[in-house]
Amino acid sequence: MEEQRPDLCNEWVLNEALSVAVPGTGETLAAESEFDCEFPFFWLIKEAIESKWESVRSLLDDHRQNVHVGLCDMLHDDPVANVLMRVPEEHWSELCLLYLNDVLRSVHMVPHHKASDEYEILKNALNALINGPDLSPHKSLLSFLAAVHVVYNEYEKEIVWFGQLTAQIPGILLQLAREDFCDCQYFKLPLYAVRVSISLDNLALPLSPDTREYVCQRLVKLQLCQNSIDSILTLAPNNEFTQEIRTTWQRVRAVQLFIEHVALKCSHDQDDEKFIAFVQYAIRINVRLKCEFVKKEAIINVEKVLRTVDREAKSKLKFSGKMKEMLRECCKSYFMEVVSSLCFGQATPPEPDLISELLNIVITEQNKTKEFTYSEEEKADKVPVIRTFLLQLLLEHNMEEVKQHLSSYFEKAQHLIQNDHNLCLLCIQCLEDAIYKQHGQFSLQMKVEKALSTIEQGKKLISGSETPYPGEVISLEYLEGVSMLRFSLSVIAELIYYQYSNKETEGITYTHHSQLLLNKAKECCSDDHLNEDDTGPGVFLLKQLGKQYGVAFLTNLTSDPTMQWVVPRSLRQSDHEDTHQVNDPFVIYDGYDKFQTILTDAVYGKDLTQLQATIQSLSTADVVPLLVGTYQVISGSAVFTAESKIISDTIKKEVLATIRQCNGLKKELLLIAQHLIEDNTYHSRLEVMTLRPGMSPQNRLLTDLVTHVAIAVQCTSNKLLTPFIEMISRPGDLKDCFLPTMPDDSLPDVRNAVGAGQFYECPRGHPYFVSECGRPLQQYTCPICHSRIGGQNHTLESTNRIARTTDITETGYALGQPHQRESMPSTERSLSVPACAIIRALMHSSLLWTSCTNEHSMNNLLDLIKTPVAPNNVSLFFWQHLSYDIKMLSASLGKSQDDACLILHILLKNIATLNPRGGNATNLSSKEHRREWEKSFHDLYIKPVLTNLDANLHKVTDLILNHKKEERDRLFYVIHERVQIPPNVIVPHLWSYHSRITLKNVLQVLQAEKETYPILYEFLIQDQFLRATQYLPSIIKLQQQMYKMSHKKLDKKEATQWTIRDYLKGFRQPRGTQGENKRNQFQDRLNCVIKAWNLVKERLKDAHVHVDPNIIQSLSWDEKTPLSYLIPTLTGDGACTVALVGLLVGIHNDFLEKCHSQLETKLKKNKSKMCKVPASQIQLCHLLDYEHQILSIVLSHCHYSLKHGKGHDVNYDFAALEKHIVDRFIHGKPYIQLEFPQVVYRKDVYTAEAFANIRKNVQPQRQLTVKQQTDIVHELHSMKHLRECLDVVEIVIGFLSSGKSSSKTELKTYIKRVVRIDEKRFTSKKAMEYCTLGHILSLWETLSVQMAKCLTIRSQEAFDSFGEELMKNLSKDQVEKLKSYLKGIDVPPFLNLLYEFIETTVRHYESNHIDITWSLSDTLYLHLENSELEYLLPEDFQKKFPKSITVDQTVEVWKTIVMFQYDYEQKIA
Repeated sequence: MEEQRPDLCNEWVLNEALSVAVPGTGETLAAESEFDCEFPFFWLIKEAIESKWESVRSLLDDHRQNVHVGLCDMLHDDPVANVLMRVPEEHWSELCLLYLNDVLRSVHMVPHHKASDEYEILKNALNALINGPDLSPHKSLLSFLAAVHVVYNEYEKEIVWFGQLTAQIPGILLQLAREDFCDCQYFKLPLYAVRVSISLDNLALPLSPDTREYVCQRLVKLQLCQNSIDSILTLAPNNEFTQEIRTTWQRVRAVQLFIEHVALKCSHDQDDEKFIAFVQYAIRINVRLKCEFVKKEAIINVEKVLRTVDREAKSKLKFSGKMKEMLRECCKSYFMEVVSSLCFGQATPPEPDLISELLNIVITEQNKTKEFTYSEEEKADKVPVIRTFLLQLLLEHNMEEVKQHLSSYFEKAQHLIQNDHNLCLLCIQCLEDAIYKQHGQFSLQMKVEKALSTIEQGKKLISGSETPYPGEVISLEYLEGVSMLRFSLSVIAELIYYQYSNKETEGITYTHHSQLLLNKAKECCSDDHLNEDDTGPGVFLLKQLGKQYGVAFLTNLTSDPTMQWVVPRSLRQSDHEDTHQVNDPFVIYDGYDKFQTILTDAVYGKDLTQLQATIQSLSTADVVPLLVGTYQVISGSAVFTAESKIISDTIKKEVLATIRQCNGLKKELLLIAQHLIEDNTYHSRLEVMTLRPGMSPQNRLLTDLVTHVAIAVQCTSNKLLTPFIEMISRPGDLKDCFLPTMPDDSLPDVRNAVGAGQFYECPRGHPYFVSECGRPLQQYTCPICHSRIGGQNHTLESTNRIARTTDITETGYALGQPHQRESMPSTERSLSVPACAIIRALMHSSLLWTSCTNEHSMNNLLDLIKTPVAPNNVSLFFWQHLSYDIKMLSASLGKSQDDACLILHILLKNIATLNPRGGNATNLSSKEHRREWEKSFHDLYIKPVLTNLDANLHKVTDLILNHKKEERDRLFYVIHERVQIPPNVIVPHLWSYHSRITLKNVLQVLQAEKETYPILYEFLIQDQFLRATQYLPSIIKLQQQMYKMSHKKLDKKEATQWTIRDYLKGFRQPRGTQGENKRNQFQDRLNCVIKAWNLVKERLKDAHVHVDPNIIQSLSWDEKTPLSYLIPTLTGDGACTVALVGLLVGIHNDFLEKCHSQLETKLKKNKSKMCKVPASQIQLCHLLDYEHQILSIVLSHCHYSLKHGKGHDVNYDFAALEKHIVDRFIHGKPYIQLEFPQVVYRKDVYTAEAFANIRKNVQPQRQLTVKQQTDIVHELHSMKHLRECLDVVEIVIGFLSSGKSSSKTELKTYIKRVVRIDEKRFTSKKAMEYCTLGHILSLWETLSVQMAKCLTIRSQEAFDSFGEELMKNLSKDQVEKLKSYLKGIDVPPFLNLLYEFIETTVRHYESNHIDITWSLSDTLYLHLENSELEYLLPEDFQKKFPKSITVDQTVEVWKTIVMFQYDYEQKIA
């Protein structure tokens, strides 16, 4: 990067600058990565000023005048200042402009073709401030340049967003050039840019008839610029000029949102009459809005227009029926977006009148409408979305103020509340959500600790209020107490499930807190004051367990006497023989009740007449109901112990004989009937499947499923079911087939996807790729098995090999052992996680049935399974896999295992009764055919079930409830809230079950429609990782802080010994609050590292920079952690933060790339050019900072009910939600340019190359005289002083190794002016007196050799970081020969040469490609010859030095020479 001197700068200025300049490369992070600096020695001066910046900002307030004075004072003694203060005054202004221009070009990105215009406009605007009254008059050029940094740093964010805006609309620069935006007090340029950009010429939507065709184009531009404009207005001062622009912008946004949410959705195209009518309504909004949306008047005007729209829907818009309902929903969506984005999404908080107006919508009185609505006809909303949404926003804005309003309302309006159950439930839900927002993302352990406090607070609040009866007072405190208990009991349900579901495998954790919480829960659920008439905390906990984890789990749980308290006393069943029966899933079949009755009469009434008549006229649709009825009535009788329920063998034979008379049953189905009625093999093959008294409900769930699969798949005629049929009848035929959901060998696909290069394998067969020429240059560690991979100098590691080229995808069954399956839900190819789990469950059920019913198939099954399994364990093998499938399906959909099984039963009913078109893919002879089969099966059978999942489950639950009797199955009725509640009683409603609306829940519902909403799906599955990206700015600042502190200044050993606690202690300074502020800043940044690390550490193994997997799992980031983990390096400890930043940047960029690709496909347009921001300049506004807003946005795009028994009904508007997320968080976000900072430790510069560079760039290098060396060593009389002095010398060597310097420069001048180290750190005055830069290597040798000699004489290790391979001992003969050689040479100079050779060459023998078995004399000679220093060796060195001594004995040679010299000196002393 060339730095040119302007003509106006006198020659003596350059001469003075050269005396302190350190030639080197300054890093530029701007779009113009290469430009000609106009200011002389720009990088040097910029670095000098910036080095003082942080200290100034931490000491002073934010007023620019004080900061400017403080910065000038701090720079006053800097050598650079001495030069700048001597520049003649007539050059100040012009030099300042040149410097300002260079600063802008070095840090400000301009990606468009009008870069010069933008720099000129920015320069003029900032120059006005530099010459403004706060910073002028300037007394020197130093004052001018300091002012540049003060102004730029004050408005850095505004400049960034100004650049983002001009990147989207470069044309506004021409308009800005005509504006008078320069102001000596405020930086008005960004505001002027906003005013120009939102004019009708640029972003404002054209609402006139002749410009309607441009509306969609403008909408896209608006979305791209929205973040930039909002950010500029947020940062702007709150004055009249800003308010005027903000009001105009909010009018533009209000119109934009109306067109998006209402006009475009409710009209077919832009040319129809309806769209024209909607545009007229938009014009009314535009005309009526005279103030910002923080005021009440603005929202009232919007409401008036919306009511007009609803009133004229029929007369003017010709809407009726569904279209009218759709219009209302669109208007509600628009209203919520206006409130969210414009009322609460601005820097200025809403005014009290607006808060009151919104609260009036939440607290609607009975003489108005019960729910908020725009319609004069619609008197009540079925779904209280707007009220909930508004209350959520209000509570987030100011919880205490809103609670005061609510409390006052509750006191004054009791007669209105008594029947307004929704308002009470609304308050409870919003208060409960507020707790979840703070603690819902925490670990179970942390939630348990929070629940311990909230359960006590909740009980106190409820106990302090009387339980409200009909007609009695209800208080906000009571509702708040209920919300706290609901949160606590939800955590308790999660804890109970975790403990008891992992009891056998993982044991119970969180022992102390968990037991304490369970004891408190037991007290709460047993408190008669809190629990009355099947309502209260006890019933709520019961519902949580039953709805979330299943009745089967609840039944298993209460079989433990110590856990029976989770069921209220009134609902506990007596210990009868049939109390442990699970729900009958076969009620989903039409006619099932009829067959159940006929079979019951046949086996217990011993009357087969009706059965015989039915069999004779059996239709195809009745085959499955008949067989599943046989299973339930006859096979299921084995669970009873009563004599009256036992079926005799004679009756069984008669029933089987009757069924065999049916001509409509295939032989396969007759065989199933025989297994169900007569054979014992089905019951005895696998104990867990044996129907018997006391059978586990969860085992019964799986047994029912296996039976249903065997029946349903063999009843269908659809060829798509052929694989399952063959698994039951001919499993041996499948051993050479590619079975569904089995894993693929991905290497062939990867080969096709990557470019030039070569694949290799580590010693254990794990593949990796070397790009470019395909020959390795570096060594790495295999991320899976940690073996050494790669190589050096284009030579492959000897234990590695070229990877296979064949496809090793296995045929047959290739999932391995059940315990080997991954802990996270898995998927294969295009299948979603639920779809994959469903197909595997069907497959394992089919194979399990075969293993239990067909002894002759055992050998075929063993051939099919690629994993060794004992023949007597085959059934258990498939049973365990099936159990795992149900768990995965349950986890992926957020349903209980009961519901997961019901989903499979629904799908099986569709298989048995429906015959959808398509599905001819039956061939599994290749991977491609398998992929086709999976897609066909998914589209025909899985997708219809998952698309309307909640509705399907709700329908089946109703069928099961109708099949039960409330008096006998009251527990089930209570769990599903089917018990009738008197209309005037409110307390039971307060303990109703409601599905939590979370991102996880949205993702679970979206699974079936992920192809339709790919951006939303990608956003949800990446949520955990995208949330981590918000910590990037702080992590990067921490890296920069560590870099400045460590680069070429800190030794690696010191960094590993210095802990984070030690570093924090260094901030305890006596100078006011500076140390405390820096300490807090560091702690905040460290906390960001910890949070991000915990969120993404499972993906760090895939980061570009390798981190040891053991470190990933064990690193705690506490105060005992070595500081080296925070210091950025590409290898070792410091790779942790570098890998973290690289991964976070990749997550951000990859997500944006996927979104833009999807938008390009969906909108059928070319991908827009995206801005790029260097990682070093990244700010939170550049990232997807959505964590605090996303739940409110989700809430505004869903429909749900607060009614008792309807809490599980939640429906989402995925299309609107996806669009909202794209508009709010994705449009306008830049890509991040990744930069890897790498600290070089002090001793890392001990390389032959670095020392050669110093001899070349700082020449000549001269030796200190013997007297000078002796004086320096005597002055530094202790090891401590030697070490301190050597520390400074090593830092100087690090600086000198990267650029040219004059050897005549005095060492003390260089240390003070360039290295900027306090002279007091350099403990040798003699060295300061004697040394120039030409003596630096001689000084290093003097200090280093003296320290190493002292350590060796004391029998301490002088080279403690060397490995054992370099510590080989000398033989006696070698020692004698070496001592004989030493007697004939001058030892001290040779010892100095040997020491440098050890530190710079032997230490790095691997990277220097030295074989340690080589001869030491030859290797040392070659090393010195490369540096043209071989003449320094003793005469005839190669001939006389012992040839048998090798490089791996060098350290022992050093010790021998030192002791030889020491003994000699002692003798002559």
